[in-house]
Amino acid sequence: MFSLYLKQKRIERNLTQSNLAAQLNLYSEGFQKLDSVTISRWERGTTRPPIYKAIQVARFFELDIFDLLLNLSVDSKEKNMKTYF
Repeated sequence: MFSLYLKQKRIERNLTQSNLAAQLNLYSEGFQKLDSVTISRWERGTTRPPIYKAIQVARFFELDIFDLLLNLSVDSKEKNMKTYF
């Protein structure tokens, strides 16, 4: 799950949510309005970033993008199952 990847990698780098938001702001223009509230929501799974932002986060953390995409697919399937059942 993206939320677990994000939190794990942030903690491994000893970053606060605010620090991560600031570093992502510097990393890519696509994160200019990113704040710690959004990071918190992503980590809790309350919301998820668009896939292109999730890929940029993976690149920032030097994660395996293929693995990330597989996990995003599982998240979507789980969500759909919960919606219908």
